[in-house]
Amino acid sequence: SWSIYRRARVHIAQPSHYNTKFKWQKAKFIFALDSEKAWYGYYIEKNDGPMSDKWDWPRFLNVLEGDSTVQDVTESAMRDLELTWSIYTYGDPDGKLIGKAKLKEDHLSWTPPSDDGRESIAWSDLAQRLRGIDSDIYSAAFLITSMGKQRAIAAGVELVEPVAEVYRALLPLYRATVGA
Repeated sequence: SWSIYRRARVHIAQPSHYNTKFKWQKAKFIFALDSEKAWYGYYIEKNDGPMSDKWDWPRFLNVLEGDSTVQDVTESAMRDLELTWSIYTYGDPDGKLIGKAKLKEDHLSWTPPSDDGRESIAWSDLAQRLRGIDSDIYSAAFLITSMGKQRAIAAGVELVEPVAEVYRALLPLYRATVGA
């Protein structure tokens, strides 16, 4: 694990695949604290320029689009652990939410940031939305869940159990993305 950006965040990744100098190029697990909650799950970033083969993003999109085994495992994790995809672009320092995808019944549901109008989408549609982000805009995709601050504090060291459960459930997505 590696601490990040002088924030209450840590990245967790396979050491042979993660380079702290180029951490943004690689898929990773994240654990973060803010004033309201602890949040954790899978995290991947997209460059704001040409993508070299050092970036995991293109492989990630291919997995979303065409790996039905990983899609099924990820859907199961989303259902069982209440995980949500949150997609951000970073043209400004705080980032801008462009949409969220949740599992509703047995399909993905896309919600724009305005919260008006949910749309049922397929995994390939989610991948196409991500491919459609302007190549000059830095972006990130998070598949996360959270726990309220008071509950996280009360859990103490036992907080590791639900966090580890999420990481274990998302290992197939992580492995497929990093090519392991």
